[in-house]
Amino acid sequence: MTTLSVIVPVHNGERYLEDCLESILAQTWADFEVLCVDDGSTDSTPLILAKYQERDPRVKVLTRSAQGAAQARNMGIERASGNYLLFLDADDFFSLDMFEAVCARAQKTDADIVLFGGRRYDQATGLLSDCFEFLFPELLPRKEVFNLDDVPQTFFRITTPAPWSKLFKASFVRSKNLRFQSLPNSNDLFFVYMAMALADRVTAVEGDYVRYRVNTNTGIQDTRQKEPLCFLEALEAWRCALCEHKVFQRAELSFVNTSLSVIKYNIETVRDRVACAKILDYLADHEQALGEVLCHPDDYYQYFDSWQLHAFIVAAMRQRERMRLAGDPVLPQVVVGATQDKPLVSIIVPVYNAMPFIRETIESLIAQSMGNFEIICVNDGSTDGSLEEVVSLASGDGRIKVLSQPNQGLSCARNAGLDAACGTYVYFMDSDDLLVPTALEELTERMESQDLDVLYFDAESFFESVQLKKEHAWFITSYTRSTQYDEVRSGAELLALFQANRDYIVSACMYMTRRETIESNSLRFIRGIMHEDNAFTFSLGLHAERAAHLKRPLFKRRVRSGSIMTTSPSFAKSYGYFACGKDMARQLFTLPESIDLETCAHLGVLVAQAFQNARNVYAALSEDQCGSQYGLLEDFGAFGVEVREPAERMRRTCDDLAQVREEVGALRGSLSFRLGRVATKPLRWLRDMAKRQS
Repeated sequence: MTTLSVIVPVHNGERYLEDCLESILAQTWADFEVLCVDDGSTDSTPLILAKYQERDPRVKVLTRSAQGAAQARNMGIERASGNYLLFLDADDFFSLDMFEAVCARAQKTDADIVLFGGRRYDQATGLLSDCFEFLFPELLPRKEVFNLDDVPQTFFRITTPAPWSKLFKASFVRSKNLRFQSLPNSNDLFFVYMAMALADRVTAVEGDYVRYRVNTNTGIQDTRQKEPLCFLEALEAWRCALCEHKVFQRAELSFVNTSLSVIKYNIETVRDRVACAKILDYLADHEQALGEVLCHPDDYYQYFDSWQLHAFIVAAMRQRERMRLAGDPVLPQVVVGATQDKPLVSIIVPVYNAMPFIRETIESLIAQSMGNFEIICVNDGSTDGSLEEVVSLASGDGRIKVLSQPNQGLSCARNAGLDAACGTYVYFMDSDDLLVPTALEELTERMESQDLDVLYFDAESFFESVQLKKEHAWFITSYTRSTQYDEVRSGAELLALFQANRDYIVSACMYMTRRETIESNSLRFIRGIMHEDNAFTFSLGLHAERAAHLKRPLFKRRVRSGSIMTTSPSFAKSYGYFACGKDMARQLFTLPESIDLETCAHLGVLVAQAFQNARNVYAALSEDQCGSQYGLLEDFGAFGVEVREPAERMRRTCDDLAQVREEVGALRGSLSFRLGRVATKPLRWLRDMAKRQS
């Protein structure tokens, strides 16, 4: 009986097949058979296999119609006569002592599985990677022979699901009825990890044996985008098999950790953005699958790297959900309808979990000295009683209309308010801020007397606590313009002037606009993003034919913890700035030729600032937070060029500077530096004296 059966599935492998077979037949361990399973090849593969079969009796060629690598390997299992099974790929090659090393270890330890590793060989460059892969020695237990119970948290992470970096005892494989799944890709995941879970005796050889060929454009990994969900099917089959064999409880921690790693890998590496979206959408729609891999409380994931993996996946899913909602808005329902006809001003108030502030905000509007207005409160899926509060307020004032919709974000809420607005003028109010009693009267009088499309004004900040005032002191002056701009100008000219004087403020709460200007130009807030004011304010300014400024602090901005402006950096913030910058750039390119170059230049600075804000936020994110970029689709490439790559260069520069400062600090604190300073003190004194005399 042969010691080793080497199973090599091959389909149209003429390009690399000979390299593979030469490295097999030249092995220092000679007691083996090679079962080459031709899976319906249509190139010269059959001729090459026939040549090698004639040349060496250890080569046996099996033929079948094309059914995939999994079925070809399963056919090899059925025909193999060796005590051990080794599954190799036809486009790889191997060190000549591989068979000897792994078979000797298997025989010495009576192992069910022998693990080993190798390196990547880049076909495009002809270079071998410096990194040893496919086996992670740092995760191995300090035992020659081990199993799941020895490292229950990380057992499956010791290796990858690739079958070609493992030797299997044939009797073990057959007794457990292990076979490869018939999938277009990821067909080895179930076989390898289930075998490890059931093995009583596992060992490892930390040698460098496999040469895994990459950049061939022929492998399964190059076509995963066609069937991106196969790995999820494999994970689910693995979970079910663990339960059937009653080992899931023992394997759960390592199963969850490995599943998270596999999911993250596929999200990161699938090349097609639509395929990535399919993965994220499947995860969102099947959260209970895979034994609730993603659904445990946060404290469950506090082992090995599970927390980081989970955070990465959740961040990508949330970003994808924001993008999905942005592309498919849900229309709001009218909860309470206003009765007033033809209001002069429509005040649009998005409401999301604003219970501590919303009554005070609405009362500041009800108390306005000018009463011809409607208040459109758009409840954006609040869960804290905000909806009930605004309905209660509306029951006492017929000017208040309440709309309600599932949570879709501030942009969708404002857009819903615009769709429902009837006023000549529109004003956007946030649900936690205040308006001075004469604001609407002063604004409408100026709008009508000068026939304005948009009227900008100033604001002042008030703080929820003394601590917030210390932490965010810049808010004290950030909403007050330094100059008064009395002259009526085009919106583009006024925006450029604001920018030139550092007086540009993006907040939609700091201007009143003619509704016809918005509707005639089809202006709406970009759905599903943060910092949406940037794009809307810019677009409105470009389309306003008559714009002016009233230097009066009519708006009172509440600075509180938990607001968008005071919360920590997030990918959503970075992407929001990017999306606005992209839209602003598009608007800039459509400017009429009549606008002078200086104005265009200042407007271009505003666009550049939006992109720079995106980079600054991204540079401050953790690796897990950056994972949200995989929720993007058509924007993925543009985001990489405009934000990710420049931000990473910024981050590397900052890290280098920090390292230099640290090294200089360490040098200055060293004994040799201090002794040198003492020794050279007379020379430095003489130098300083010479300078003073000259």
